[in-house]
Amino acid sequence: MKKQIVSLLACGAIAASAVMGLSACGGGEKTMLVWGSSAQQAVLQQMCAQFLEENPDFGYTFEFGVVGEDDAKGQLETDPTVGAAVYAFANDQIIDLYNMGALAELPQSAVDKIKADNTAESVESGKIGDKYYGYPYQADNGFFMYYDSSFIDNTMTLGEVLDACQENGKYFIYQVATGWYVGSFMYGAGGTYTVDWEGAAASATHDNFTDKAVAADGTVSDKYTIAEIGGQALYDLANHPACVNGNDTVISTYISGNRLGAVITGTWNASLLRDYFGENYAASRLPDQVSSLDGKTYKWKSFAGYKLYGVNPNCGDVEKAQQLAAFLSSEAMQEKRYDAVEVGPSNKKVAALDKVKDNIALAAINDQFNGYSVTQRPMPSRYWDGMEAFGQNVLNWVGTDLKFEELQARLTTLLSDISIVG
Repeated sequence: MKKQIVSLLACGAIAASAVMGLSACGGGEKTMLVWGSSAQQAVLQQMCAQFLEENPDFGYTFEFGVVGEDDAKGQLETDPTVGAAVYAFANDQIIDLYNMGALAELPQSAVDKIKADNTAESVESGKIGDKYYGYPYQADNGFFMYYDSSFIDNTMTLGEVLDACQENGKYFIYQVATGWYVGSFMYGAGGTYTVDWEGAAASATHDNFTDKAVAADGTVSDKYTIAEIGGQALYDLANHPACVNGNDTVISTYISGNRLGAVITGTWNASLLRDYFGENYAASRLPDQVSSLDGKTYKWKSFAGYKLYGVNPNCGDVEKAQQLAAFLSSEAMQEKRYDAVEVGPSNKKVAALDKVKDNIALAAINDQFNGYSVTQRPMPSRYWDGMEAFGQNVLNWVGTDLKFEELQARLTTLLSDISIVG
């Protein structure tokens, strides 16, 4: 993503090279660079303007870079010393950002404050060892189901949803071959995946995918493993005539053709889908799925991810940058951000507001996070690559008579691909 620089309280023309955390411009006036996503750029600038009004002696004006939370690592890894002083990032990037020297530790007073104000999971997502490196502000980075309520409801199993789409001439969209989505059936069958970080390096990965699967009612399978139940579920979904493998571009295409009945995606598509479904707009946690292997009902889990503000220790004035990051993640600013772009707050008081609880998409993601998700931790690249490769294999099987032995062989490869021994 190309960085775009804009200025608040401009102090003359901004040179193309003015991308360091702190810099000076006309008349010696100091500036602080802040990064945020394009979707939140307008409200970010409004919040920073309010910050200056409330802190007239702050001593800096602001410049802004359009850098999304998912792109912070990529923009900083070349040279973190010329990155933003304050920037937003997705919590699974925290180890990489720490390794490259791009995250300042939060002072204890800030840690006490974020612990008091935000959900425990969002706070812990910014923790490495016993120290904290991020101010949480958003708790909705996951996926769930949007659907047409005229023929689908939230009591249906996955198979019933697929059949309903087929009967009504509509389609169900899911990203079968994207690493972020592929493991969800395995986690729903009791899977765990834990990376042990010694300091800031991955030393070993332990997974239990070869253990026996655990059904939604807590019973343990007497025959099938977590990987087998999850892998078969992914194949059954991909092989259903109503299922379409697709990303946001595909979603838009099926919307334009009035062919979408249900879709697995996140809050970023809420307004698009609300407009499309109209009075039939609805959302819920991922439906349970009935395994074709043993007939038992299993959960379907998503990742639960969080977004935080980080402070660049190379910026030259860490104390002032910490002050701004604390403000941008505060209760008042989380409500302001929700009002502007409807993102899910991590602040407990804001999340409890009626306007937030009544938001259909956020109600669904909150339900998903409550017992139907696994917190997304920093994962090694081999995890994403291995999951994506397995998903692509599943797509290649569509329309074929898959032999269970072939599935087992591919699952053995998958477990080898995503495991780290060290």
